[in-house]
Amino acid sequence: MDPPARSGNEQLNVRSSFGAFAALAGPISRGCQTARRRALICLARRRIDVLCATLRDKVAYQPRPVPAPTITAMMELSLNDFAAAVAARAAWWQEAGVQWQLHYGPAHDKSAAWVDCTTAHREAQLTVWTSGEAELDVGDVSTGAITSTHYELSDTAELAVCLDDLTGQLTAPTGGA
Repeated sequence: MDPPARSGNEQLNVRSSFGAFAALAGPISRGCQTARRRALICLARRRIDVLCATLRDKVAYQPRPVPAPTITAMMELSLNDFAAAVAARAAWWQEAGVQWQLHYGPAHDKSAAWVDCTTAHREAQLTVWTSGEAELDVGDVSTGAITSTHYELSDTAELAVCLDDLTGQLTAPTGGA
């Protein structure tokens, strides 16, 4: 007879992983999909816990009702506030060697403004929409790697956080230098 696996019952782990994978379509499981592997392990453990509790209590499983998703209110952003926040950082950016240019998109329901920034090692664009959404894209010139970060702004302090993130990414030391 083989000694038990150090990670638990292997057959049970395999079967619960298959069950967890199938259960990803369920409404409770959708929240775990961003970290796929961890989600499968988490879901498999949760299903084992339910199975053990069902056997222990001798009561059929009754799923809990799924709560409605919480929607945080985004702010209605003035693009003039964005322009003022960018201008407030202009002197510091110039001192740090950041070249930048502010642009406005056409005026419609979800108008946008964006700032393009360039340094010797990075290029970035922070786009802000009047709906309160923002997208920060930063590219490393030497590797070609691009990172994107999405924000949902609920106040002007969060707009400042976006601009601070942009500044931090542009002025961070490079890995190869």
